[in-house]
Amino acid sequence: MHIAIVPIVLARGERLWGGLQELEERFNVEAVSSPSGVTHLTFTRR
Repeated sequence: MHIAIVPIVLARGERLWGGLQELEERFNVEAVSSPSGVTHLTFTRR
């Protein structure tokens, strides 16, 4: 799965991806940041 995250502050800056440690146990996660601030996450099953 590929997810692109764009830095936008919603409300008080709530973390939408906080507390997802279980994903790191089940998937290999690769994060690549670009100079524009966009972060690309790639999840592959272990």
